[in-house]
Amino acid sequence: MATAKASRYAADKNREESAAVRAKLNSDVKNNTPEHVYVLYGEEAFLRRSYRNSLRKLITDGDDMNVAVFEGNGIDAAEVIDLSQTLPFFAERRLIVIENSGWFTGKDPGGILEALEKLPESTYIIFCEETVDRRLTFTKKVSGLACMAKLDRQSDDDLCRWAARKVKAAGKDLQVAAARLLVERIGNDMNALSNEIDKVLAYCGDRPAVTAADVEAVGTVRLTDRLFDMIDAAIEGRTHAALDIYADLLALKEAPLKIMIICGRHLSALLSVKELAAQGLPDREIAAQTGVRDFLVRKYRRQTGRLTETKLIRLLDSITELDASIKAGTVPDQLAVELFITELGR
Repeated sequence: MATAKASRYAADKNREESAAVRAKLNSDVKNNTPEHVYVLYGEEAFLRRSYRNSLRKLITDGDDMNVAVFEGNGIDAAEVIDLSQTLPFFAERRLIVIENSGWFTGKDPGGILEALEKLPESTYIIFCEETVDRRLTFTKKVSGLACMAKLDRQSDDDLCRWAARKVKAAGKDLQVAAARLLVERIGNDMNALSNEIDKVLAYCGDRPAVTAADVEAVGTVRLTDRLFDMIDAAIEGRTHAALDIYADLLALKEAPLKIMIICGRHLSALLSVKELAAQGLPDREIAAQTGVRDFLVRKYRRQTGRLTETKLIRLLDSITELDASIKAGTVPDQLAVELFITELGR
């Protein structure tokens, strides 16, 4: 239980820090009070791009003449330094955007720190990096000169609120059930979620509210959703229905081995959920420990109710054996998945 508490604390702490970072950036944009140096980093590319664009618009007011963009591992640090000390041309501000430089993961840029310490009042720099190593001396020193903004994947609740704001900006209301269904179906990829919301808004036309039915009508069905349905059908004894779903996936050119691998991951997650649920842990703590998204824990628990721990372990062993048989060439990959589905339904 101590591990569960520690995990929950860490998850809560990360959410609080993430919310504070976004609040700081939003405040800078809203109040027109940009910092001279930003380091936008983390796994959520959508947020990195979004804040980069908002800060660029704020700092330059649409003036592209005094904007320089550098990208990739081959950036010439000397050129950046020289430009950073150059006054803007017929404007108040100069902006330098540096994308995925690699400088925060071990590559020494040379001279950049001194340039950051001596930036003219007119120069602003935005680093936009996928990965930052906070242990590096360079990173630590930049941290004392910059606004460090880690932008990671958002929680399901945060994504629901963000989706509601995006729909509200389009002049419509997003019903709670619709928001939850969007996030459940699309996951925590904000770019994919944004695209899906745009499709739903177009589908709704002039109607004032977006409902779960609208999301169902337009929604993209992911491979993992279909595999969940396939496993559901199999463990309920509807083997023919499960095999029909498998046939549909093959018609969509999904590789049998890929299907087998995802099924293995799913069963492994089911086993973890079942073990933690048996300890009496609530859904939120189970989600924090297993990596299963909050909305899906209840569905996973429902599936585990039909499978004993012994059977789950046996099924995982079976997948390992079938995978070895596929790679050895003794069992065709398509047949191997059919055998797995049949065993799942026994």
